[in-house]
Amino acid sequence: MGLPLLWAMPTKRQSNLEMAITEAGLLRHLNEFQVMADKYNHTRLVGTPAHEETLDYIIRFLESFGYNVHQQEFTVFRPDVSSHSVHLTKDNGQQVDFNVNIMHNSPSTSDEGITAKYVPNAFGCERLSTKPTGPWIALVERGNCSFTEKQHIAQLDGALAVLVYNTEDQQDDFEGKIDPQTEDRNIPIGAISWRAAHEIMAPNSSPILHVRMQVDVIPVVTRNIIAETQGGNKENVIMIGAHTDSVMQGPGINDDGSGVTTLLEIAAHIDQKHLTNAVRFAWWSAEELGTLGSKAYVEKLPSDQRKRIAAYLNIDMIGSPNHVNMIYDGDGSNSKETGLVIPVGNAAIESLFIKYFEDNHEYHQPIGLEYMVRSDAGAFFEAGIPFGGLTSGFEFIKTELEQQEYGGQAGKAHDPCYHQACDTVHDIDAKVLLLHARGYAHAIDVYSHSTATLG
Repeated sequence: MGLPLLWAMPTKRQSNLEMAITEAGLLRHLNEFQVMADKYNHTRLVGTPAHEETLDYIIRFLESFGYNVHQQEFTVFRPDVSSHSVHLTKDNGQQVDFNVNIMHNSPSTSDEGITAKYVPNAFGCERLSTKPTGPWIALVERGNCSFTEKQHIAQLDGALAVLVYNTEDQQDDFEGKIDPQTEDRNIPIGAISWRAAHEIMAPNSSPILHVRMQVDVIPVVTRNIIAETQGGNKENVIMIGAHTDSVMQGPGINDDGSGVTTLLEIAAHIDQKHLTNAVRFAWWSAEELGTLGSKAYVEKLPSDQRKRIAAYLNIDMIGSPNHVNMIYDGDGSNSKETGLVIPVGNAAIESLFIKYFEDNHEYHQPIGLEYMVRSDAGAFFEAGIPFGGLTSGFEFIKTELEQQEYGGQAGKAHDPCYHQACDTVHDIDAKVLLLHARGYAHAIDVYSHSTATLG
């Protein structure tokens, strides 16, 4: 690491709540979530038994600390893939089939599928300099920009579909999701393994692919879990949330067991009765299907209730093994999108986290809002509620500069197991998790006593 870490030595700036958060406390819940997933096909996908056990575990834990727990039920339509394949014919006539995972919110291909040549385009984050002729399928590497951006850029260039392949250090099958379709961004997009992509691009393979991705949906009733401190002003509430579900491909221990366990430990150690402002904890369901839980909650809140929320803090992926310390961009200065209407208070939240890392002699960097509003912060952004948060990284590739500052390995994803089967307890960097969890505890300690800096 570029700078010394202060894991055990409390400073004047560290509160009792911060110091109450420990590695052991955080890891105990993650181990429980791992056991649940292992019992049921290694996933905590919404609507599965392991996800239901996760929700029941959270409720029992909260009730043991005297919380009155509210459960908000809602129905989602979970994708149930019925048919998917990538078909390749080699020069010797050998036919090879590869698995492809259609991304959440992607349209299906027709029943007949798509037959077209493939065209590689690096990470697919920039337009092609020369437009291909004839029908074609974009073949791009995972990383450097969102799946939504890859889909949009490929469609602008005229592709009929997009196949995103895993990076060499990850290699395995994975899942992804895109924003809901729009008129100018509606071509099918799927995920394949690194091995499949490199066999497709082998010299003795045909440039023609046949891709078929069909998806049905099934209704699932699920729950958000909401709990609020006994004390504090109910007219000036600080909210903090994380999502409880994983993708089908894995148990989701970093994404987002790391956020869930942080919430549980803060809820357990906060002094509920001696607060100026109430703290409301939220465990969202169905984030991996499109942040459906947080959207359902905010949409059903009357306008007067929305005005009582002084700020929302979002926790999503804070234990990444090849980590960076990213802070949600508070004023839009590091966002690619222009014209964003930033809620008053966002910049103050960013400043608070900057000071936290600097007080702990840690490097930090911003992450653009266009990425973070795709998580559960998005619903609060749309409602004009100030929000902020941290992440230790997901699929973006670590740069040489980041390696110099944080350690780890340049050229690899911040979390090489993002949306994969290997997102287990073994994927967690416990010291990074502790640093970020204490950052959230610090923010809750500050805002539960005063929101004056939020404007």
